[in-house]
Amino acid sequence: ATAPLIEEIITKSNALKKAESEIDRLKSQLNKNSGNSSKSPSQDGLKKIPNSREKSNHKSGGQKGHQGKRLELPKNLNELIENKHAYCKMIDHTNGAESFALRWVHCFALSTFNYVNI
Repeated sequence: ATAPLIEEIITKSNALKKAESEIDRLKSQLNKNSGNSSKSPSQDGLKKIPNSREKSNHKSGGQKGHQGKRLELPKNLNELIENKHAYCKMIDHTNGAESFALRWVHCFALSTFNYVNI
């Protein structure tokens, strides 16, 4: 009467050993990275970098009372344009609308210079 129960225990014990060995194999596969195996760094996946900053009560962006800075045009912009080191072009941002908000848009590009100290 106990023989079928012992046989079932042996079968389940063998299945448990097989499952544990499969779990160990999969865990070792998960623990591999480019530092401890022949995997390439691109196969490591993305790792979340913890944020070391403490949360503050300040809102994001500019704070009240702090004077902001803005990009200013060069004082010699006309000279740069005349010497063809920069250029300006007018762009219609209204797309043909009859009413629009007035704003200034400054588009200019400076050419690159190589400075040599003699």
